Amino acid sequence: MPELFMMALPAVENSGVYGPGGMSLGGGLPPDIKMIPHVFPAGFVGRLGPVDVLHGFDELLGPPPLPNGFLFQGAQVDAMVGAYRRNQELLQVGQQVGNYSAFFAYSHLYDHGFVPISSASASQYHADIGYRSDSAEFHLKAHVIDSAIEPQEPQPPSGVPQVPWTNPNVQKQLSYQIDLTGNYLLDNGWVASSDVFVGHYRQRSATVVLQAASDDGGGAAPPGGGGGVPAPTGTTGILTTLGTDTTSYGATAKLTNHGTLFGMANTFDAGFHYTGGVTTSSAHTYFANMTSDYSNITSIIGEIGVDPDIPANGVYPNVVRATTNYLDLHVVDVIDVTDRLKVSATGRFDYSQINQYDLLGTDPTATGDHAFTHFSPSIGATYAVTPDLLAYAGYSEAAHVGTPAGIICDDMELPCSFKPPFFVTEQVLPQTVTHTYEAGFRGQLPTLETPIVPVQAAWHAGVYRTDATNDLFLYVDINKPGRPVFYDVGDTRRQGVKLGLDVVAGQFTTSIIYNYTDATFQSPVTLYNPLNTAANAAGNIYVKPGDQFPLIPAHSLKILAKYQVTPEWSVGASMRAQSSTYYSGDEVNAMQKVPGYFITSLNTSYRITKDLEVFGLVENIFNKKYAVFGALIPGGTVSQSLQAPRWVYGQPLSIYAGFRWKFL
Repeated sequence: MPELFMMALPAVENSGVYGPGGMSLGGGLPPDIKMIPHVFPAGFVGRLGPVDVLHGFDELLGPPPLPNGFLFQGAQVDAMVGAYRRNQELLQVGQQVGNYSAFFAYSHLYDHGFVPISSASASQYHADIGYRSDSAEFHLKAHVIDSAIEPQEPQPPSGVPQVPWTNPNVQKQLSYQIDLTGNYLLDNGWVASSDVFVGHYRQRSATVVLQAASDDGGGAAPPGGGGGVPAPTGTTGILTTLGTDTTSYGATAKLTNHGTLFGMANTFDAGFHYTGGVTTSSAHTYFANMTSDYSNITSIIGEIGVDPDIPANGVYPNVVRATTNYLDLHVVDVIDVTDRLKVSATGRFDYSQINQYDLLGTDPTATGDHAFTHFSPSIGATYAVTPDLLAYAGYSEAAHVGTPAGIICDDMELPCSFKPPFFVTEQVLPQTVTHTYEAGFRGQLPTLETPIVPVQAAWHAGVYRTDATNDLFLYVDINKPGRPVFYDVGDTRRQGVKLGLDVVAGQFTTSIIYNYTDATFQSPVTLYNPLNTAANAAGNIYVKPGDQFPLIPAHSLKILAKYQVTPEWSVGASMRAQSSTYYSGDEVNAMQKVPGYFITSLNTSYRITKDLEVFGLVENIFNKKYAVFGALIPGGTVSQSLQAPRWVYGQPLSIYAGFRWKFL
């Protein structure tokens, strides 16, 4: 599927809907790229503070405000169709009457997928009722997501289609959240805000690992081609079902003041966030008969770990219930020491409690009461060398605990998002603590007056290092097909360089972003993967400090360009590239890498009237065949060739067109 997104739908925390290859289908840019260059008025850069430029303070600011009837009035329809039966629609309606407002949005997406059995569909609903006075504003909001995806099956590097490794393979999710938010203007420059919420998340998935009958027809190959669960005569698939139901609730409140401290401009922010929840997760594994083309299950033979005629070999059903309480208290202060120097300091205390119970008694390690605490200090500073050149540096610390259902919350770009796969953890793991160091510059060059057009350019360059302890790593035990879990791999390090350039020259705008990433294990780790060429006779591989993480490219580049041909017509291009990566399953870096790629796409839009716009997009215009990532596929399969390294392919040449119409 292409890098297209649900158009202009309000984004909320936990709203990510992921399609084949883990690509987001919710939130983000519309398909016709609307570039927002980071070129500011002269002198603006030097006024930025640490919270504006330092990674690590961003999460304290919270998500951007959602559309509501005060911000959006009227009605708008967006629609797009294109390759592989892609269709997506958005309707949003907003109105303000005096001090009251109402807003509603509905979005739907369907994509059949460019390989067999890789469809994705998602529907989202958002509603908002608001009230505003001179000193306060309140909103009652509701958000619903309903999605179903069939993740793309990895294929051999040759690109020759084979029987899917798993089929059927489907993940269905339904979530909703209701919020009551308030903002209040108090005396002496104080502002208060609050949020009370309740929500529910439901996920169901079914995965079949295909099994090959032995030469004499006497049974199926065991998972992984070695140990694991032997299959009885006639079995052609191992079916694993996962289920999760989470009810969550919580509240947030904070006070902010923009005033002075010792005669210096100062911003103070203090507050708390609490989230509680009850989660029930289940995992069951069955032997099943399938049709000759592997398209459907015809019958269930028995459940592994339950049926006495089927050896369990460590595979048992799991049903785990957990109650959780997460609380954080934070204080942030940003002070203008001089007219050039701003300093920010943060203190955050985190408390996490997880009480987890094994309801079936099949896994005693899943039962236990756990509590974690951590105080995370952060400090940062910015210094305006000149009005158009800013230097910054900072240190931030954070603690994260994986939730009982397997959601990991250490992704700083997508904190604690609901995203598949949603796995059952076999035991509560230690909290991950990260230490991040950053430094760099942001600048704006003087306007260059050329004979044709003036040219403006802004740039940034930074370095960072994040050291993590008790880092969590997604691990697939091939003796338990369909049940990946998170594994504590000890210490890890991610460090790199970020470079960016934004240029505006008349009607031409371009943005260039380059990242260098060095992601390594820092502790010795033993993993089991007999498909790796470096595995010993027991199937173990031994990760050494300094080994690179799989799936993370060292180099990535994104270039966006747009030209406004006329006031109504614009054309644009996007180019993205990344270097080669190690296969998932090759944590010891012993095998050949998955090749990198460079992909070019084009887009255009034309405004027919002030309320009607049409647009088009051509994805992968040169139709390059490339892999988004690669993996060493575990589990028994229909042929031994399916156990070779395999690729998940990127979107081929695809053409899309649509319109955006605002009325009323």
